[in-house]
Amino acid sequence: MKLGEALTQAMEMWLKQKSLKPKAKLLDIRPFNWGEKSKRLSSEIDQLIYGES
Repeated sequence: MKLGEALTQAMEMWLKQKSLKPKAKLLDIRPFNWGEKSKRLSSEIDQLIYGES
């Protein structure tokens, strides 16, 4: 088998395997609890970055 043929077959196999995997959807992402210490984290980051109080 020539190198070019082997590469072509390898790429075709890789593309087939890649297409069989289920794709993640944005709507499948669910929120989760970061814990009590993170309740004001967004405000603290805004204050640090933008200087807001």
